[in-house]
Amino acid sequence: MLRIKVCGITRKSDAEKAVELGADALGFIFYPHSPRFIHPMDAWDIARKLPENITKVAVVVVPDPETVAFIKHDFNFDVLQIHGALTPEYLLCLRVYSIVPALQVGDDFSIDQIVKLKTSTGAFLLDTFKKGEYGGTGASFDWSQAYKAKQHARIILAGGLNPENINKAVETVKPYAVDLNSGVESSPGIKDHEKLQDIFHKLKEYRRDWQPDPPKAYPMA
Repeated sequence: MLRIKVCGITRKSDAEKAVELGADALGFIFYPHSPRFIHPMDAWDIARKLPENITKVAVVVVPDPETVAFIKHDFNFDVLQIHGALTPEYLLCLRVYSIVPALQVGDDFSIDQIVKLKTSTGAFLLDTFKKGEYGGTGASFDWSQAYKAKQHARIILAGGLNPENINKAVETVKPYAVDLNSGVESSPGIKDHEKLQDIFHKLKEYRRDWQPDPPKAYPMA
């Protein structure tokens, strides 16, 4: 079954709507420079009231191990989605956690990046490259790159997904999961519930009829 993550959650009402529509995971961005930043305390106040089957994702930018431990042990988030310059050595230091590296796809993107970075989840999020930003650009990238990448790992497709392009994106890539953010907003950090409902409705047939490989819970090992 195609998994759906709704990222950039800043409001309880948006989290509740995403869960009502059938989201598998919710993402909370702890990068202070993001327009969708939420303090971990506020995020946990929302996350701790979610159903147990919802994967709670902390979105961070190359945190030090102490910050990772703080987020994981003090707030009990299930998965850390890590953006920024990542190396095999860095991820090795975090091997005890469920990690999803976020890679930006631009002119310099290479499948070798995925091959070199091994994770416990076996999943990678692919987003659109934009200099000086770590995601939430509202722009898509060449989906053929994501299709090639899925031969090596479970791919979570991000980057400007919205009700207008979601069908083509899923049919082209057949990803393990999709990551919805700016394309379902009325403004940064504020989800548009009509857009959310529309995109979940369009994804209904993919969630019912098609299963990516391997079919595991989002996106745990």
